[in-house]
Order: sequence, then structure tokens, then C-alpha cells
Amino acid sequence: TYCIKHHTFRIKYFVLGNNTVKKVLKLTRFKDKFLQLSAIRFLRAFVGMKDDFYNRHLVKYKLFSHVIALFQQNGDRYNLINSAIIELFDFIKRENIKILIPHLVSEYQDLFTSIKYVSTFNDLLLQHDKNIDGSSSDFSRSSSTHSA
Repeated sequence: TYCIKHHTFRIKYFVLGNNTVKKVLKLTRFKDKFLQLSAIRFLRAFVGMKDDFYNRHLVKYKLFSHVIALFQQNGDRYNLINSAIIELFDFIKRENIKILIPHLVSEYQDLFTSIKYVSTFNDLLLQHDKNIDGSSSDFSRSSSTHSA
């Protein structure tokens, strides 16, 4: 986490070239909660950089599948793992990370709609719809401007 935040330029090519995120996210398969939480915190720092290269890497290799699997395995228990995962998705929605939202919705929409005990996932679906409506209205405005 420290390296991603403080060595942005140098670490970027190392992380992307060696698929470090996938290796770190394999820690979510271990039974030890502190390892699972460390992997989630690493991913949160990775997403928190709001770097399009990083986000495209997450989408290309479908790296959220590790976190989603852990979330499903954890169930609806209120614990630190659950809170960290919910906060990760809340951050993505709050910051409106437009590369990640369509990917997450297209891959996990059924799961998101089935989760009722927290509004974060429903809010993410609503943000996705808002982005689609906003982009189509932007397109119609720009096409009407060009036709005039």
C-alpha cells in the first residue's frame, strides 16, 4: 500500500508488468482474516489512486472476482472484512470511477441486486444508470450542436 501511494511512477510498471495485484489478491483465499483484510486494503489503495492504467488492469484481468468471492463466502456477517469490502465499493461509487462501475455492474449485477441489508450495491447500480443517462444526454447535446 505504501509503495503504490508514494512511488507512483516507478511502482506502476512493476505492479502492472508482474501482475502483482492478482498475486496479492490470492491472499483472500487463506483462512487468516488479517491476510484477507490486507489484500482488500491493498486493492483499496490501488483503486484509490484513481489511475486509469490501474483500473483497466483490474478490469482486464477481472481481479474483483477475488473480492466478490470473499464477500460471498463471508455472507452477511457484520465484521471487518465485510465493512472493508463495502467501503471499497462505496468509494468506487462515491468517486464515480467510470472504468470500474460498468465492469462491476455487467459482471455482478445479479449479486448486487440480491444484497438488501446495505444500500451500497443498489447505489452503485443507480450510479451506473445515471452515468448511462448522462452520457446519452451528452451525446444528444453534442450531436445537436454539430448539426446546427
